[in-house]
Amino acid sequence: MTNRAKQIFTSGHRLGLGGVPLGNEFEVVTDEDAMKTLEASWKAGIRYFDVSPWYGLGAAERRFGMFLHNQPRDSYLISTKVGKLLKASPKNDARSNFPYGNSPNNVVFDYSADGVKRSIEDSLQRLGPRGSLQIPPGVVSQIPPPARQDKGLLV
Repeated sequence: MTNRAKQIFTSGHRLGLGGVPLGNEFEVVTDEDAMKTLEASWKAGIRYFDVSPWYGLGAAERRFGMFLHNQPRDSYLISTKVGKLLKASPKNDARSNFPYGNSPNNVVFDYSADGVKRSIEDSLQRLGPRGSLQIPPGVVSQIPPPARQDKGLLV
């Protein structure tokens, strides 16, 4: 565990907030309701937040970034995942993955070194100017079978 994580995960604060629901995975969540959820979690002492480009095809990262922008940067830890790039498209199929979302994006799976770098850069953009990330080892998850075979990856 990093020093930063040791500071955040004290004996009284071992919980985090995941971003799947705030990415409209299960129902429509307004920006206002997302901010209320994040505010309540902050008031309850939550300081670890987990997001992914996949959660609402960028919606969760954007919402967490909007909220955390106003919090002291050294008081929280945020993690994300890599390997899923978002591409805006007027003929996107976002609703096939997130029926309650309104993302203009399609997802492109790219686990190459360049794809991972781009994924991190894109996440930083959605999280905003203060969105430095702590990306833990092993965050590459859910590699689709064709990518594993094509890239020779063992998972």
